[in-house]
Amino acid sequence: MTEASTGAGSEGIGERLRNVRKRRGLSQAELSELSGVSLSLVRKVEQGERQDVRVQTLRKLASALEVPTTTLLGERREEPEPVNGTLWAAAEDAILHPEAAAAAEDVTPAGLGDALAAAVRLYHGNRYETLARVLPPLLADA
Repeated sequence: MTEASTGAGSEGIGERLRNVRKRRGLSQAELSELSGVSLSLVRKVEQGERQDVRVQTLRKLASALEVPTTTLLGERREEPEPVNGTLWAAAEDAILHPEAAAAAEDVTPAGLGDALAAAVRLYHGNRYETLARVLPPLLADA
């Protein structure tokens, strides 16, 4: 993955990684230990020598830094609306009252699997607002 493919602006992945790491007060060695990513790779990414970092590696680094992966990628992060849990109210209703929700169409195992995979991608992409809209019908289908 290159910076161009991430939609990043002038600041690259390495610079974002370094900035977040320093804000957290961590050394490169500490980040390496916390994330399970080799120290040499952390250094190469920060120095811009490696721009083809795997998303799995970025997830490990982001998790250790306690930030969403999109922070390192430089993509716009979708913020969930913080209104007393209303974002997840429909999903909660679908879980607590499954008898009230009926699938609108015939559900196939393959279709359900595809929908679940899409929901997982939304979750891992930190796209919670979209996931909150997709999850209730998915729960009803399941």
